[in-house]
Amino acid sequence: MGVGSRITKKLNKFGIYTGYDLKNADISWIKKTFTVVLARTVEELRGKSAVELKDVNDSRDRICVSQSMGQPVIELTELSEAVTAHATKAAFKLRRFKSYTSAITIFIHTDSFRQAEPQYHKSQSIKLPYPTADTSTLVSYASFVLKAIYKKGFKYKKAGVIFEELSLHDDMQQLELLSETLPLNISSKTLVIDEINRKFGRSAIKLASEGFSQSWRPKDDLAPLSYTTKLSDLPIAKA
Repeated sequence: MGVGSRITKKLNKFGIYTGYDLKNADISWIKKTFTVVLARTVEELRGKSAVELKDVNDSRDRICVSQSMGQPVIELTELSEAVTAHATKAAFKLRRFKSYTSAITIFIHTDSFRQAEPQYHKSQSIKLPYPTADTSTLVSYASFVLKAIYKKGFKYKKAGVIFEELSLHDDMQQLELLSETLPLNISSKTLVIDEINRKFGRSAIKLASEGFSQSWRPKDDLAPLSYTTKLSDLPIAKA
């Protein structure tokens, strides 16, 4: 937590130039003259924890996976491969955070920077009958929504999947009186696939609807080298 240049100038007018000066300032005056955020900074300087740090593995409100295409995509088949890949990745994140989703939003759009070409931007959501984290189930719903919003004759540049209305395994469920409500469990098939991919690398096993050539993916030959994670990327010096 820091102090911006604009607030610094204002503090200087009141004779506060250093962190020590700010530490000894009256908090009630700081709240009244500046903001609560700055007052928390004063408390931090005094050794009192005023900022709540959240673990990166805490539950989330939504999960979004999207990516621009490496080249314009026209056919529904290629677009479906991209949406399947995004839904699969989002589903893996969902299980990683031990969460389940009750709603899916799919969005697709053309390249807005090419105004000379026909433009189309569309998104649509669907409410699931029960929360789930199974990849095959989520992909089925995602594909259904994609087919509903897809239009021929456009060059699509980006597609994305959003999982919303997330819940945890131990959350309370709103049960229905006249219909069966399934428990929040993950199928053994999905768990086996996760375990295989964890042992043999991502996408060791994947859904056929993801495709194999995946020509829609952006080229990665210009990506920076992974010096810290791949030995093959380490430079070699010869003396």
